[in-house]
Amino acid sequence: ELLTREYGLATNRLVHIPLGVPVRVPAAQAHSKYDGPLLVCPGYVSRRKGLETVIRAFGKVLVKIPDARLHLVGGIAHSTYERELQELAANVGAAEAVIFTGMVPLSQFYDELRRAQVVVLGAEYSISASQPLAQAWAMGATIAAPRIGAFEELLNNGIDGRLYPAGDPDALAAMLTELIQSPTDRGRLAAGSRSRASRDSWTKVGLRTVDIYNEVITRTNGRAGTHGNDVVRA
Repeated sequence: ELLTREYGLATNRLVHIPLGVPVRVPAAQAHSKYDGPLLVCPGYVSRRKGLETVIRAFGKVLVKIPDARLHLVGGIAHSTYERELQELAANVGAAEAVIFTGMVPLSQFYDELRRAQVVVLGAEYSISASQPLAQAWAMGATIAAPRIGAFEELLNNGIDGRLYPAGDPDALAAMLTELIQSPTDRGRLAAGSRSRASRDSWTKVGLRTVDIYNEVITRTNGRAGTHGNDVVRA
């Protein structure tokens, strides 16, 4: 309330942390549950994500799979950018098939990830971390991400996701078309996502962190100012 009242920060730029805390969010754009081929691009709609590449690729996908649909699920930082993307979608013949949901409740966000044939992640610049990637893994999604930054570092290409050349709509379109048309490949990648999510659960991350602390304490035993019984316990 202080940020909104005294600094004029828009409410759609504020969210409580950690995730899971109930928040008031704008109503999502109304759209019925779609049972056809669905691509979901999650997270804030912002220029740094290279969403032009995603939409241009989707236009090429529609040529071969005309009943496909693309949902961009997340808050919109700048309405002018949304309009630019809508115009681009119209130019590639995808105006009716690209849906901007706006910010949605977390339960609906996860539902979109679960229902998607492919979760498409974008980035124009190198990034150090991606919350949508972790969320997509947790939902057992089939993931396509640019070969850049954290995606290249974290994804095992062909095992728990697929990597495409950043900024290349032709390569992305070919990958998405292949995945939509191959339930076997999607099933294998989804299994990889579930395995990755299990391996990186908070419980396991916490236990590994405890092991690191204990190793540091063990190595420093005997040095000045340390105590032999300073062991971290879970």
